Amino acid sequence: MPKATLQCCICNKQFDRYIYDEKPRHFCSKACLAIGNIGENNPNYGNKWTEEQRKQAGEEKRKFFAENPDKAHACGKTNRGKKFSEDRIQKMHAHRTRESYQHYPNDETRRIIGQKSSAKWTDEYKQRNRRIREEKGVWIPLELKSDWEVYQKEANWISRMFDIIDDPRQILLEYGVFNAKTNTKGVVRDHIYGRKSGFYNGVFPEIMRHPANCQILLHSENVAKKKERYVDDDGHTLDELFEAIRRYNKEWCEHEIVLQRIKEYENGKRYERK
Repeated sequence: MPKATLQCCICNKQFDRYIYDEKPRHFCSKACLAIGNIGENNPNYGNKWTEEQRKQAGEEKRKFFAENPDKAHACGKTNRGKKFSEDRIQKMHAHRTRESYQHYPNDETRRIIGQKSSAKWTDEYKQRNRRIREEKGVWIPLELKSDWEVYQKEANWISRMFDIIDDPRQILLEYGVFNAKTNTKGVVRDHIYGRKSGFYNGVFPEIMRHPANCQILLHSENVAKKKERYVDDDGHTLDELFEAIRRYNKEWCEHEIVLQRIKEYENGKRYERK
């Protein structure tokens, strides 16, 4: 097959290359290719797949891999069998800034996420999800867990929280999220009214995991709060937590449920393990 003389559609440089298919746009280098695919230069700029197109593409890809298992296996060859050492991880992320990992959706996006999450995570869905994970051996069956272990899990955050509570951007950008290996000076999410207190007093888990009960602290500050394992000094009383939740004016997928739980608590009802 002879080479053809082409002209780069970015820098207009002429170059010789073998032509395997007829494409309307040609690039002389990877640098020009990158420029040609950014923003409005990309021929697909502004286009969006329909749900039908997404479904069709997914079915075609699954069919392709089912008929070509060697291709499916080859997709993971780059990192298969390789250990992700600290040096390897550093090389993968060294070119990125901490800010590039942060994502803060706007209020409308948060509202939509909250609505969809609330609609999805019904009691039936949670029960089915637990049953499947227990059968796979991923989760420990509930009957093997203590009352505290069950409560501790149920009262934990069901969202990142960093994107929801009052603006934690500055402390996040300065210190990043805590990691026991890579960022021991980072920040963590903390229950202002502690989970152990909630457990002893029969507070419903939905109340404990409300954003009004969440604060962002340095890991060292959170450790300093502890009186003993799993027991923190409470940042406010239970009545103060109830009042903070009632004043809460942002979107939260469980907010109405939590308000109902507060009424039930004040009428004498307490949390009981299911």
